[in-house]
Amino acid sequence: KPAGGEPEAVEETAMDLAAPGEPEAAGYTPIHRADDISAAFFENTAFLGDAVADTINMYGLIPQASFYTSVRLDLDNVYNTAVGYGTVPAADALKSTKFSKIFLSFGSGELGMADTQSFRTRYEELVQKVKTYQPNAQVYVIGIPPSSRTASDAALYGATVQNITDYNRQIENIAEDNKVFYVDSVMALANSNRYLADGVSYDGICLDKGCITDLLWYMANNSYVPDGTSRTSTTESGAPGGDEAAITSATATPAPEAATQAAATQVPASIQGTTPSPQ
Repeated sequence: KPAGGEPEAVEETAMDLAAPGEPEAAGYTPIHRADDISAAFFENTAFLGDAVADTINMYGLIPQASFYTSVRLDLDNVYNTAVGYGTVPAADALKSTKFSKIFLSFGSGELGMADTQSFRTRYEELVQKVKTYQPNAQVYVIGIPPSSRTASDAALYGATVQNITDYNRQIENIAEDNKVFYVDSVMALANSNRYLADGVSYDGICLDKGCITDLLWYMANNSYVPDGTSRTSTTESGAPGGDEAAITSATATPAPEAATQAAATQVPASIQGTTPSPQ
């Protein structure tokens, strides 16, 4: 903290990660349009987190949501770092306003760490604090998105396919143990080899607008509360069950092409199911 006791403000945005003047790269064809994103689902919601959440904010697809995000935010400084023009630590910002849904995004900045158990412990502590701050909100933890094969092979920022898989397993376990929703970003965006398409961004990690569009659609339609054996997905109202209720495999493999990827996110009515609300 600087002198005076105020938390250190972080004003960087996801735009800081983009190469100056570089056009949006080709390589990823979004399945959905911005108009497909349910405005109602993201009403009275808040995002707390790192570069992934900050990129969602940057593209402005859900202006009705509140964002407490920064590319520099992580599980250590979330308790003592203000974001944007705020004056209170990012985590504490969730104490003052009540939301119906809270989306947490952490892990991308921790991929270089060797100790996934320490990551899980710190993330679980945050989830439990958020549930205390927002006892009536549904909490979602967003899995780390895939990286491209090029970025994975170069181990850029530690974003290898193996690291992402290991960390996402911990995030999904957190969701299961704390009865909160899990957003499977790899299922939403990756090909059959669990990679993001080459050419999506300048570094193969930062998501373009098409990726964010599909990720937001996936959040509203296929987030689920893990139970160890099956998935119970969210509907656009945010409640478990409904027309897109159960995905029987907890380790489904992403589809290789956009068309089959779209099909993979559709849940047949024949396998619907419900579970109690996680909150």
